[in-house]
Amino acid sequence: VASRGLGDVYKRQAFSCLIRPSMLLIYFVIFSIFLVCSLGREKDKKRSFKRIFGLGILSALTIFLTSLPLAQKNFDMFGSYTLSTQGGYELMQGHNDLARGSWKGNHRQGEYFEYSKKVIPNLDLLNEYEEGQARKDFAIKWIKTNPVKEVELIARKIAIFMLPVNFEKGYNLINILVHLLFILSLLLVLFKRRIDRTLLVLLSPTLGALLLSLVFFVGLRWRYYAEPFFILTLTYVLFSYFKEVKLKTTD
Repeated sequence: VASRGLGDVYKRQAFSCLIRPSMLLIYFVIFSIFLVCSLGREKDKKRSFKRIFGLGILSALTIFLTSLPLAQKNFDMFGSYTLSTQGGYELMQGHNDLARGSWKGNHRQGEYFEYSKKVIPNLDLLNEYEEGQARKDFAIKWIKTNPVKEVELIARKIAIFMLPVNFEKGYNLINILVHLLFILSLLLVLFKRRIDRTLLVLLSPTLGALLLSLVFFVGLRWRYYAEPFFILTLTYVLFSYFKEVKLKTTD
């Protein structure tokens, strides 16, 4: 942050959120872990909290001010600050009786389309915005009325998230090795019961992408945020482990 300048960091955050609003969740996870790490490192917890909290407010304010002109234009022209209908469509994709944790394909084709018409009254008469809202309302209601199935879906999504497969390209040896080593490194961390600040920071993009997948469904394109950090995480964990083993052997 210090080397790039706070203004540059905030502008990058705001611009990325305009392009991909889903980045807000990942930034939230990264900031939360950064806050915990900063509080644990400094003796003056109160002063550290104020400083980090202030940086968070500035970051959120920059994102808000950058998005405000577009939101106001939407409201003036269409009567709504946000026009995106994608959230409702994606939310229902991940939470319904046919959901299995991954993308079901085109919502206007096949079994899922017939199911949607059955559970959402007058679906064909709704415009795109109304349909998105109807799908969102259905998904929220489904989650509340099917808690056991929702827990099963969460387990499936976590498993699918960790599958070593590329988007529309299938399995390959590099993905398999990276994912196996990443899982091995996580098991090693659990066995050693040692999680330091550096590891938390390296895991934060993965946690953010996983949370995004649990809220909606596992989209391998969303997992692209996390995949480079699989390699960084496993490298850090394994390097630390072998370094510790070498020190014990030397002693």
